[in-house]
Amino acid sequence: MLYDYMNIIESVGLDLLFAAIFFLIGMAIKVLHDFV
Repeated sequence: MLYDYMNIIESVGLDLLFAAIFFLIGMAIKVLHDFV
């Protein structure tokens, strides 16, 4: 059960990591467009 719980945390953590990366990229593009 603990092993399954760790797998869930790992998969959710990766999803959050990718979401954060895409969010930062999107914000960087928006800032660059506003700057230019």
